[in-house]
Amino acid sequence: MSDITQPEAAQPQPAEPTAPAQASWEPDPNAEPPKPNLLVGLIAGLIIGLLAAVLYTVVTVVSEREFLFLSVLMGIAVAFGFYTFGHTKGIVSGLIAAIVSAAVYVVGIFLTTAGLAAKVYDMAFTEALKILIEHPVETLELYFEEDALSWVFFGLSVVVSFFYAFRGAKQSEDEDEDEVEAAPTQA
Repeated sequence: MSDITQPEAAQPQPAEPTAPAQASWEPDPNAEPPKPNLLVGLIAGLIIGLLAAVLYTVVTVVSEREFLFLSVLMGIAVAFGFYTFGHTKGIVSGLIAAIVSAAVYVVGIFLTTAGLAAKVYDMAFTEALKILIEHPVETLELYFEEDALSWVFFGLSVVVSFFYAFRGAKQSEDEDEDEVEAAPTQA
């Protein structure tokens, strides 16, 4: 046998202390804040609101009951799109979010009524929806005359959407003031 010695494995060097790495989900404190874009907020609010309306429809048709939290969810979804993707704040975005929320709620009414009609009368969903779209006034009258809580659900959806989109302005101003107060003074 030959007497060949293996070189000793390189010993790991102790790591030098470094500054903790910033987590990937934390925003960069030096980055400029995103610029408000009402159109992007409107599109995002509409898309997310319509997804919430579809969820509202599916749950309502399957359970054959309306749930308040799903109505409020539609309003929150619309305002979330405005505030998160459009970075808008203030009364203008709040009012537009409320209008979009009302429109999304009406779409939810038509989808839900069509789903329930299709289920009860054993017809195709698209056929029921076509009939309801041909008679929009009667559909909305039927929905709102049936139960007084329908007005409450609709109103809460719109009000929550307005306040959530508008409240973003107050919340952002408070955060800006906190950052100014917390900023160290340089001498």
